[in-house]
Amino acid sequence: MGITKIPTLENTPVVIDDISNSRWSYAGSKALSEQLISTLNNENGFNKFNYCILRFNNIYGPFQRDHFIDEFTKRIMVGKFTLKGNQTRSFLYIDDAIQHTISISMNKEVKNEIVNIGSNKEISSLEVANEIMKLLNLKNKIKILKAPKGSVARRRPSIKKMKKYSSHVEKVKLKEGLKLTIEKLNISYT
Repeated sequence: MGITKIPTLENTPVVIDDISNSRWSYAGSKALSEQLISTLNNENGFNKFNYCILRFNNIYGPFQRDHFIDEFTKRIMVGKFTLKGNQTRSFLYIDDAIQHTISISMNKEVKNEIVNIGSNKEISSLEVANEIMKLLNLKNKIKILKAPKGSVARRRPSIKKMKKYSSHVEKVKLKEGLKLTIEKLNISYT
């Protein structure tokens, strides 16, 4: 998906570079769902109702599966010190994402909005990987492989609307969130 501006605003057009790449089925289904909700609410739609679409950006935490943090951690624990690309992301711990969700959901001022839920602290995959290595007291060198086809180089959402509509203040910093996440993978660290 090509993104033209960082941080990415909620009204940035969604562009899928290669519709034959199965990586985009997830993003495509989310975009179609958003279109359906907003279309049903326009003057030509079937119903008039208020909505709020929340776009979660790189939320992580215990019990998450098949995403960067748990996949990398499991790989290094079997001696494979590889990183699939070195993209940047903005990670937000699950507890903070939940609190923002509750706060925005309860805010009566939110009407017919799309709101990014995420962090504005952009960090590279390599920096996160190195922090995981430190938590596990591993000193091996990480080999950076080619990123998967279709992987976006940078991702950082604009969180202006989130801050406008949510009273929650982020509490879990990345290092603490990684520690809590790794604990649930039943991996010992020092």
